[in-house]
Amino acid sequence: MRRAGYQGKTDKIIGVKRVYRGGVPYCSLDRRLEERPEIIIEDIISSGQTISTIIKEAELTDLELICLLASSNIDKGGNSYRYRKGSTIEGVRKLYCAQLANGIPNRCTKNQKPWILSMRYLITKAIDSDYESYLSRKFGKEKALMIKDESSKLDREPIDYLRKNPEGFLKRYGE
Repeated sequence: MRRAGYQGKTDKIIGVKRVYRGGVPYCSLDRRLEERPEIIIEDIISSGQTISTIIKEAELTDLELICLLASSNIDKGGNSYRYRKGSTIEGVRKLYCAQLANGIPNRCTKNQKPWILSMRYLITKAIDSDYESYLSRKFGKEKALMIKDESSKLDREPIDYLRKNPEGFLKRYGE
């Protein structure tokens, strides 16, 4: 985020647990928030489920949200976590995004949502275990292997450290 221009303080982590039941993701907060943040930083926003879970469970309003990448394809109507108005996420006053990802237009289904994945997912799960099941379903076996091979060349140390010691990660990389 610093390389993308963020100059503010990063000192707290909001723990969100994601579990898959029958291939469907469910999110919940790991623990109750001690403080009410005014700004939340997220690496990637696709459906918006993670940030919506944080906002609803912690009863937050009037936030600013900062992300590196977000999907610009948002469902019509109110059946999703994001909406086609304002910041696109209820409870978020202002969204700062370094880059928007667009889906590939398709005449039969209108606009396809882009398959954007979190950096943590690509650097860890895509390499360690999920590349065959998840990535193959989304991209096909050949591209899944290419993604796995390219991701395996990345320096995992910061992400592994984040998983082992989130507060230490912020002290080391957040300043």
